[in-house]
Amino acid sequence: MHSKIVGYFLFIITILLYIYYTLWVYLKPFLNKNNFLNKFFFDKYWAIAIPCYGACIIYTIIMIFIGLVFILSYKYEEEKTKNE
Repeated sequence: MHSKIVGYFLFIITILLYIYYTLWVYLKPFLNKNNFLNKFFFDKYWAIAIPCYGACIIYTIIMIFIGLVFILSYKYEEEKTKNE
């Protein structure tokens, strides 16, 4: 039951972030500089930079994980051949 609640909240947070980002990217260019909605959005530079940085971080984590799997499987194979 606990994992369902956590999954539900993660789903809601993801949907809200997606809606915010979509409004930020599509609505911001059409707003005047004096519009009150501008205080809710960052500069348009960050609309591109945040996903790029996030993709780089995720890619790095995946590559580190794959590298660790290769290293640990090599060590496991060495130990396996020594024991035989």
